[in-house]
Amino acid sequence: MKLSGYLERAEPLLFSPGTLPDPFSDSEGMRVRVGVMTDGTWVWNLAWSDYVQYHRVAPPAEFIRHAESLDFVPPEISEDEAMRLAEVAGLPMPD
Repeated sequence: MKLSGYLERAEPLLFSPGTLPDPFSDSEGMRVRVGVMTDGTWVWNLAWSDYVQYHRVAPPAEFIRHAESLDFVPPEISEDEAMRLAEVAGLPMPD
């Protein structure tokens, strides 16, 4: 669970209280969280934490090695850096 924890404890760039259908489940009741996260190096959908935890679907090996190199503790990033990464990722920016 270290990896799923890393994926969900990183800095949120975009977060929504809603959920989406889980593409790895046939059950209509299985949902995943909506959000975009970063550790300052990588940017990913919050749903990856759910995929790892519930379906054992792994992100790219390079990402896993990166998280391991940080002992599965996402670094703190500044608000300015988060805003820059959100803009680079093409996320909607506040007015």
